[in-house]
Amino acid sequence: ATRTIDLQGRLTIPGFIDGHGHFIPLGRMKLDLDLSACKSWEDVVARVADALADKKRYPTGRWLIGRGWHQGKWDKPPVPNVEGYPVHEKLSQASPANPVLLIHGTGHMGMVNAKAMQIAKIGDFPRDPKGGRILRDKDGKPTGALRETAVDAIYRAYEREQAQRPRKE
Repeated sequence: ATRTIDLQGRLTIPGFIDGHGHFIPLGRMKLDLDLSACKSWEDVVARVADALADKKRYPTGRWLIGRGWHQGKWDKPPVPNVEGYPVHEKLSQASPANPVLLIHGTGHMGMVNAKAMQIAKIGDFPRDPKGGRILRDKDGKPTGALRETAVDAIYRAYEREQAQRPRKE
């Protein structure tokens, strides 16, 4: 049942049909903590705590990266929240010794704990970075929710740690 078409020397290339995919982050998700099935903020925090219980993989100070959480998939909004997004306190309590970056399912924002904000000096930013936003509570303190380019300071802090980490031979 194979149909052969003579292209008379012309080139044809099979295409990928994809509405909007980022192949590198999709692959990274397989290496990072997958949060795409989480049904609540409490579920996200519990999965982070469970992962950090593996001290061999996550010794004190080692970054934990998670991906795929989306508040639109949750059964209920987080409490407390700012603009529907969680605040870092529960996450920070579950991960006091390890910096944590949780990348939103859209890839356009991240949620971080207090340790990550401390390392990246997020509290020192009096204004939002160009092209990004640091969500803040009513007192002006960062909530841990970072939109667009506001996550860049976290990525830089993570990359510094990765550069200093000994490589396995």
